[in-house]
Amino acid sequence: MEIIMSQTKSPMYQQALSLAEAGQHEQALRLIRSYLQANPNDPEALNDAGTILFCMNRGQEAIEVLEKARACAEGDILSQVLWNLCETYLQEGHPAEAAALFDTMEQHGVLNVDVLNRAANVFLGRDALGGAIECLLRSLRQAPEQEILHPMFEIIRSKRPVVAVTADADSPAVRQIYEHLNLRFRTHLTVADPRQLAQSNATLFVIVGAGQMLQQLSMNKPTGRTIAILSAQDVYNPILKSISWNTIDQVMVCGTSEQADMLTEQIPDIHKKTHVQMTDEPLDIQDWTFVQRSRGKRIAAVGPFNACNNPMFLIQCMQKLNYLDRDYRLYLAGEFQDKAIERYCRNAVSRMNLEGVVFFDGTVSNLQSWLRDKHYFAHGSISPAGMHKVWAAMACGLKPVVHGFASVEEWMDPRYIFMIAEEFCAITQSADYQSGQYRQWIEARYSQGNFYKTLNTALSKLERQIQLSRAMSQPRESCHTSAAVDPVTPAASVTPRPYTQAPAMPIQPPKMPAQPQQIWTPPAAPEMPVVPQSFVTETPQADRRSINDIAENALKASQRLREMLNEAQEQANSSQENCSVPFVR
Repeated sequence: MEIIMSQTKSPMYQQALSLAEAGQHEQALRLIRSYLQANPNDPEALNDAGTILFCMNRGQEAIEVLEKARACAEGDILSQVLWNLCETYLQEGHPAEAAALFDTMEQHGVLNVDVLNRAANVFLGRDALGGAIECLLRSLRQAPEQEILHPMFEIIRSKRPVVAVTADADSPAVRQIYEHLNLRFRTHLTVADPRQLAQSNATLFVIVGAGQMLQQLSMNKPTGRTIAILSAQDVYNPILKSISWNTIDQVMVCGTSEQADMLTEQIPDIHKKTHVQMTDEPLDIQDWTFVQRSRGKRIAAVGPFNACNNPMFLIQCMQKLNYLDRDYRLYLAGEFQDKAIERYCRNAVSRMNLEGVVFFDGTVSNLQSWLRDKHYFAHGSISPAGMHKVWAAMACGLKPVVHGFASVEEWMDPRYIFMIAEEFCAITQSADYQSGQYRQWIEARYSQGNFYKTLNTALSKLERQIQLSRAMSQPRESCHTSAAVDPVTPAASVTPRPYTQAPAMPIQPPKMPAQPQQIWTPPAAPEMPVVPQSFVTETPQADRRSINDIAENALKASQRLREMLNEAQEQANSSQENCSVPFVR
């Protein structure tokens, strides 16, 4: 194996790389550590040191070094470090840590379906079904043609708890949560029917909203674990004081410090009774397609319209804007929940001569299509309720114009906040219109964690509690098999293997320059996760035949793919004298 030498490093560093290239890893490591004593924050040298440790089967030490490299690397070097760190996490049996890198790896163009499927495989080896299914879903988004993954989803879902999603009323938000969970669990939706809920076979309950369903479920809790999801507006609902919070396992509050303070004001001892988690409003950015836009004069506002949503103020702002520029238009989509407010708004439009300027479009079936010809999204609410719609519009490329409700700075960039009509006009008339920046802003916000990540994590923890409870009452066979992942030996007790038996080095990430003859490139078909046999043997008798058939087909296809990968690996090994794959440099 030939390593491309850097011409700017010291002779000691160059010698270390030459020794590593020759397979003399102990000597190389000593020299590169001496170099790092004088240059402790050299990300390239740290990356090489981590790579050498990995090749010596000292994975835990490699992780420590590569994590330090990640902290000081940037650009192409960071891409290489991320790839190596992810590979090392997977080799050492830390799939959750590897998964935490996926967003950043995707931004750097080094995340592919092979990594995702292998991460799912490691999750499966640890009975972490939630982590496995998230990796497979992400893999399918990258490569939808992987038909073999679909039966694996069904097998994994069949081993997870049944989830009941319930609410006082059906709504798009409730449906989105249900559809999200139904991809991951066997899920059913119950609306305003506590009797049906009592007859459910669910062991995980997700209650959306503060209302009668939450109240009744808290007082007559069925067997299982319960999560309550409160919107930003729900924290003002007086019914919260009548909830038996000690029967609710977790509360997710969509909001910021303002909502946290209001919840504590209503129920001072809630943190002693249950676990409270703050999160963003529900939104999956991947559902919203970005469209590059130029500055225009069409403003969107979305209901449902009530006193909190405050459409009256937006109409006042439009009267001022129309005085300054008669070409601007405001379009209101959604129903009026209060007839008095609807009557006021229509009368105001008439009395201020805004017919042909303000339009009432009513309920729209496809918000994304309705937004396609709009340029701004106005939010006149006196609370954060409905901010997820502002973020969805930003994901589509619209410029936000947001009224200054309490704690608004925690929700929106100050440049797009208005308190009075003159500020509303200044934002909409500004020449500064950067459609791509609005999408980037919301992507950056959600990269720090969002509602669905928080919900997935909470449900996985409760799922694990159910598994442990069942294990205590009735021992069950582990989903772990040697086919899924090899046992991990503590790094401190590992004796370095002969060079030819060293674990596979992290492979060259996609889009990185390399010498093709030095690198083993996997076939186009990615490695598929192995479905543990215990997934089949524990299936209820009524479903066993169909699940067995699915599992058999999945395992046969997976075996064929593994054989292809093994053949490619053997061919690569026969042409390499030293470590199976070169340093990622």
